[in-house]
Amino acid sequence: MAERLGVKQPLLYRYFPTKDDLIKAVYEHLFVGQWRDAWSDIMVDPALPLRERLIRFYASYTDVIFDPRWIRIYLLAGLKGLEINRWWMQFVERNILRPVCGEIRRAGGLAGFAAAPLTPQEIEAFWAFHGGIFYYGVRREVYHAKMALERDAFIVGAVDSLLKGLPAVIAGVVGRIDDRSISNS
Repeated sequence: MAERLGVKQPLLYRYFPTKDDLIKAVYEHLFVGQWRDAWSDIMVDPALPLRERLIRFYASYTDVIFDPRWIRIYLLAGLKGLEINRWWMQFVERNILRPVCGEIRRAGGLAGFAAAPLTPQEIEAFWAFHGGIFYYGVRREVYHAKMALERDAFIVGAVDSLLKGLPAVIAGVVGRIDDRSISNS
């Protein structure tokens, strides 16, 4: 790596004493460092309909994660068993999955997390949606596949599917707020 960077190996070790330190630095720069605070704000902005928020978020988010370098590092890190993928999935669960599922519950009049914790069913339903968006980027950027839809049209369709399907999954598992108060009396 030092040779590819055009520096001496001791200089590299000066800044990154271990391989883990280097991996953490790559993760912080390329993954966490690309996160935009505005994305968190968009997802919970009550002034916008949830559908619009999700479409805006995923349009902007895919500008970052569809970068071939981002995808390449993410996939290679996973194949090599590095921690980057686990760290990123935890980051996504905390910064995307929980807020989106919470907003879907709120918009649909479903029980909030205080009344019913996040369920395995909604976690996996969300990952199916989110992973589908990521895989669109993999097909486009890695496999150079001809896409049936342009990115923005794909995102609209994916968000519409999520908003039609996930509330039903959640309602089937945790119920609506009204249903919970009736069963508790």
